[in-house]
Amino acid sequence: MSTLETWLEFRKSLESTKKKLLKKPNYAQCISQLNSISQKLQDEEIPEHAAVCHAELASIYEKSGHKNEQRVELIKSARLLYDAFKFYQSTKSRIQNQWTSDISARYGKAIKIAMDMKVLKVAGQMSLEASVVMLDCECYHMTIEHGQRAIRLLEGNLYSHRHATYTVAEAYLALEDWDSLLGCFEDLWLVLMKSRNQCKLAIDTLKDSEVITVLLLRVSKISPSTRHKGLLELFGQTAKYQRTEDITSKSPKKSKDITTLSEEEVELFTELLDAMNLMDYDTVFSILPEPKITTRSMQIRNVKKGYLNFDDDDDDNIKDSASLHDNEKSEDCDSEKEAQKRLSFMSNLAVDICKKMMA
Repeated sequence: MSTLETWLEFRKSLESTKKKLLKKPNYAQCISQLNSISQKLQDEEIPEHAAVCHAELASIYEKSGHKNEQRVELIKSARLLYDAFKFYQSTKSRIQNQWTSDISARYGKAIKIAMDMKVLKVAGQMSLEASVVMLDCECYHMTIEHGQRAIRLLEGNLYSHRHATYTVAEAYLALEDWDSLLGCFEDLWLVLMKSRNQCKLAIDTLKDSEVITVLLLRVSKISPSTRHKGLLELFGQTAKYQRTEDITSKSPKKSKDITTLSEEEVELFTELLDAMNLMDYDTVFSILPEPKITTRSMQIRNVKKGYLNFDDDDDDNIKDSASLHDNEKSEDCDSEKEAQKRLSFMSNLAVDICKKMMA
């Protein structure tokens, strides 16, 4: 079937939904036909056209009062536009520039429906997906908008809240908005301290947030707080970010009170800061950990494959944070001795911040 014939069939399907004398709109038939047309267009690798079908399906469900189905179709439409965006981006075409606004708008409308339905967990997960997609599209302000909503809605879920925070942080890093980036991790640190969660993910995130905070204090214009000054002193830094005294002179008790890092990690991070001050690239990259398989890359793959479905409101649709964290682990280092020389808890974001400061 040619594209013209497909669109004629599409138009004919929509005609059946119009009110006529003594005849009710045949929504069921139109829904079936539009789904069939969408599948044909996807088979022909024209996802942007298939997205139109699902946008019309969302409109039909809205007219018939089926809000949940409308939400599902809006998400499908947004994902298809995202697929089209990535395809044209890979071919370096400019045709996709207008689609980012449409993708964001359709996610936004679906999220609003979920919030109106009082399924806030689903709304939070959709906001997280939208934030990840917008980040991959390099639309950083849209990333921040969706991500901040996800942070608010997913505060009770450690994994998802952390993922949303790091997604927003990546957008701030791309914009080089150091002050907002610092504020992002201050908020995360407060949430983690209040939760008193002692799982490995929470502890590693606390350590990472402290490391990122110290790194950002080197470039941020925000006046250091009492906690910030304590961290700077602990790692042998002054307000001018110069080495002041040997870290070994700090007592273990004082180190433990200020930071969640172990004494060995404190010493290693101090060595990293000194190497950064001296622009000693070899030492810096010998301390930084190997790249991890990030949650962002995993979720982007899931978005492309359509695995992130929120068609039902059951908790089973929300991925278990523990199992996801297991998948996030990178491959083991070649030897235990090599692993001990690296700050293994540091996230890819923290590594990227170091590299950006060294550039």
